[in-house]
Amino acid sequence: MKRSRYFELFSVLIILFVSLVLYWNPLFSGKPLGLDALGHLSKISYLQEFGLGVKWDLAWYAGAPFLAYYSPLYYWLGYFFSDIIFGANFLQFLSIVLTASGVFFLIFYYSKNEIYSLIFSLFFLSVLCTSYYFIAVGNSPYVFGIFTIPFTLLFLEKSLENKKYNFLFYSLFFVLAYLTHIFMALVLFLLVTLRISIYCYFNEKKFIKEAVRKNLIYLLLPLLISAFWFFPFLSKSESFIGDGLGYVPIPHHLFGFGDYTIWGKAPGEIGILFGLFLVSLFFIKKYFKEKNEKIMFLTISSVLLFLLLEGILGKFYPTGVGAIRFILPFSILACVFSGVIFSKKFENTKVVSLLVILLLIALFLNYKTVDENYEKYSYNSEYDRYGLVDSVYSAEKFPLKNNFSNYRFGTSRYIFSETLNYKFPRQSQTWGYFDQGILYPEELNKFKEVVWHSESLEETLNYLDNYGIKYFEIGGQDLDFDKKFNNGKFSLVLEKNFSDYPFKIYEYKNAKPIISVIFENKSYEDYSEYSVIRENPDNVIVEYNFSGEENILFKESFHNSWKAKDLQTNKKIKIEKTEEGFMILIPEENTKQVLLYQSKTPLQKIGIIFSLLGTLLAIFYSIKKKN
Repeated sequence: MKRSRYFELFSVLIILFVSLVLYWNPLFSGKPLGLDALGHLSKISYLQEFGLGVKWDLAWYAGAPFLAYYSPLYYWLGYFFSDIIFGANFLQFLSIVLTASGVFFLIFYYSKNEIYSLIFSLFFLSVLCTSYYFIAVGNSPYVFGIFTIPFTLLFLEKSLENKKYNFLFYSLFFVLAYLTHIFMALVLFLLVTLRISIYCYFNEKKFIKEAVRKNLIYLLLPLLISAFWFFPFLSKSESFIGDGLGYVPIPHHLFGFGDYTIWGKAPGEIGILFGLFLVSLFFIKKYFKEKNEKIMFLTISSVLLFLLLEGILGKFYPTGVGAIRFILPFSILACVFSGVIFSKKFENTKVVSLLVILLLIALFLNYKTVDENYEKYSYNSEYDRYGLVDSVYSAEKFPLKNNFSNYRFGTSRYIFSETLNYKFPRQSQTWGYFDQGILYPEELNKFKEVVWHSESLEETLNYLDNYGIKYFEIGGQDLDFDKKFNNGKFSLVLEKNFSDYPFKIYEYKNAKPIISVIFENKSYEDYSEYSVIRENPDNVIVEYNFSGEENILFKESFHNSWKAKDLQTNKKIKIEKTEEGFMILIPEENTKQVLLYQSKTPLQKIGIIFSLLGTLLAIFYSIKKKN
């Protein structure tokens, strides 16, 4: 084994050791960490309950395609952990280790300097905002996706040198970006386009023609491979552009000053690394004169990500992104750029010694930041979210169980809904972690206002009926509106007066079911006259002696993936969309059993075909490249 191989192994072990020192407590906490953690964990719980192939989500107020709006890989991997909570925390920790390791290999590829590669890879572990996303926000797929950036760029560089099979590894990591977090794919799309364009400018005679050709190959093939998920995702992302600027960190926040908090500590803080990045910019003039394409790429790409972090797109940031999202990708590029510049500019031991001292200070400051986010902002106190519901869900009067009851449980706050989605995957909910692209979000917000904030009992009853709610919780500041529930139509099931979140659970005695048989005059048939069998979200059987005059009302969002048929004759039954966006079926006379089931849409089938085609093309292109 060559010396560099020993050093590479040593460096990865050092990265792992420092990561464990920083994140030992969160990793082995046994807690779902962060504000949004339970929303993500509920998806993994759902997969473990129903299997990897499940297509429909009961957790949302009226049903939604499962994982259609979220890249699925993080949830698929979480499925294989017997302890979901540890699995979720481990996957994020693993990504942090892999990202720092990827930074090391990328700097070493550019600079061939072992010491600087190790120092600046460890500087990534000093980035203060990392624990904010991991521990305070709980943005699990985002943290898990960051490792795809350095490894995609590493194998892109190797592939551009025509090294055999490296295009396959490049494609693999780019595809992982699509399947882990769509934002990472967006960042890589920008970086790959920039890198290939610079490469063609310096190495190809027909610059424009070759830049277009190579960009098509390098961008299109990973997209095609991920098409089985990405194509359907695009069809559901109706408002991808124009979400707004969001939080933009001011300069002293980037240095780590200011003690600014929003759901946690250090949302826009990088630390000492940002100072080293600024210092590195003073030395780039020489390399631009020398037309060093790799340093030109690192300079332009890191500056571009910095400008995106500082809000250059204004109100035109993609839905759900915001400027602050670019802080971790920028930190990765800042490490690589600074590491390469310092390795070329400073070779004396005094600079190395100074960098080591700064690194130790930076790591210590991040250790304190990680600890503070864990102690104060992990959202896991005794009566906060997971702890609160854990203390009451097994109470004697608690009305919900983990089974389909043909009614929904209504919640007014994430505190209840996200935890119940995690604990009771079979129980339909009316509120939960808010998916990007969820159907009819304006209706969901109106629903919340009318049920819990309106003083009109008539409006409230109408919404409870429309959404099939039998039990509901009202808590926190919403308790000011609970007076209207003190009448004969409701009964108080459970009441708790936790100081952080007092709440009451009511039963609506005249609740209407989610799936029902109704006459044309809209009157509901007695529930005892028909039965609904739903052991899986994707399959519903309605049993009733239909005369041809009744309808089946299915109060879940209309989607073209739903199909229906007569179970005895296999004759298809048309599904129509109601004014509220639900589904209605009209079975023929003498129908006794109707099956509603999920099927692949034409776009999903096309996506699978393109994924297979993209994989074959990537293999072919990689094999034909020269050694």
